[in-house]
Amino acid sequence: GGENYIYVPSGEVNEPVLNGSGKTRIVKILPPGSTGQVTLTMNINPAEAVNHGCNVTPAPGPHQYDSGTEINVYALPNEAAGWYFTDWSGDACGTDLIAHLVMDRDKTATANFAEFKLTVYRQAGAAGLLY
Repeated sequence: GGENYIYVPSGEVNEPVLNGSGKTRIVKILPPGSTGQVTLTMNINPAEAVNHGCNVTPAPGPHQYDSGTEINVYALPNEAAGWYFTDWSGDACGTDLIAHLVMDRDKTATANFAEFKLTVYRQAGAAGLLY
């Protein structure tokens, strides 16, 4: 979070910046107009996958990060309930359960899940009999 930084809108810092306790704080130089915070929005598709025990880390919804932070996002399928992970969409990509993102702007990551469905077909034999 931003509690470790003193934000300086632009320019150079020529001397250590002290907080109230007299300890040196880390200074982060930001371009003019920047707040230094970006948002990651995590999603699950389809939404009903949550009802079957699928999840993501971080949890679904918005999460704030300092600009430039590198993070991993995780898809958590519930294969025991017949749901598996297919792939990432949005700013995350790939078919691995873990995707890496550099939070240099607002981003979205959607974990796509699918229900495993087994279909049984009956085939007629040469004499028209069902096997």
